[in-house]
Amino acid sequence: MKRVAFVLALLACRSKGSGDEARVRAAFDVPSDATLVSLHSSPDDTGFQREGLRIVATFHVKPASTGPLTAPPWSSLPLPASVAGVNRPPSELVVPASGTYRCEVGVYTTGTSHTMSPCSSTLPAHFDMYRVATFDPSSGSLSTLMQFYY
Repeated sequence: MKRVAFVLALLACRSKGSGDEARVRAAFDVPSDATLVSLHSSPDDTGFQREGLRIVATFHVKPASTGPLTAPPWSSLPLPASVAGVNRPPSELVVPASGTYRCEVGVYTTGTSHTMSPCSSTLPAHFDMYRVATFDPSSGSLSTLMQFYY
């Protein structure tokens, strides 16, 4: 019986964050062969109520898989200045000297998913979430952040 409990606990630890990893991979079209380097969620992935969810993840992308991270909707750095002014700005995001970025804000409408639009010099007066990522092709480092305000 103790072995069963240990195995179940181990599996729970191994799967912790996998929902968040899948969420980040889908949001940024992360190549399937990219290796997850780190992932931090706050609040963590153990509860039902996750108001103000913030997910920060870093991946290592193999050179052969970098093509999608340098084509639209990815743009050349630097990030738009407006990103620094959002509520809870992406301070954990690693921003390389050169590379590409992807940034979108989302407005939630009841009964639908978020309507996403690219970050620009001016952001909508009200939005419910944002997601931003930077990619450094020289190192293969992909840094991502998703912030939900509800």
